[in-house]
Parts: sequence; structure tokens; C-alpha cells
Amino acid sequence: MYREQNRYKEQRDGEKKWNEAKYRQQKQHITNKYETEAQQHLFHSYQLQKQFVYFMLDHTKKD
Repeated sequence: MYREQNRYKEQRDGEKKWNEAKYRQQKQHITNKYETEAQQHLFHSYQLQKQFVYFMLDHTKKD
């Protein structure tokens, strides 16, 4: 009886630890995904600003 309870407790603790690790991994994956997307948006914004500046420089030279 005691062994069965102990085995059940170990199994439950193991499942709990596994679920916590899985949750942390998913949370980290989501964080990485959003950080990557934010970096891509920043880079794209920077590229557009750069293009605009070059366009304005070219446009003002012709006048």
C-alpha cells in the first residue's frame, strides 16, 4: 500500500515537473517568436526610412 502511494506520488511529481518544463519551453518559444518579429519590423522600418531619405536627397538634388 505504501509503495503504491509512493509510486503514485512520484509519477504525479514527474508529470508536474514535465508539464512545468513544457510550459516554460512554450513560453520561451513565444517570447523568441515575438522578439524576432519585433526585430524584423524595426529593421523593415529602418529600411523604409533609409529609402525615404535617399529619395528625398535625390529629389532635392534635381531642383
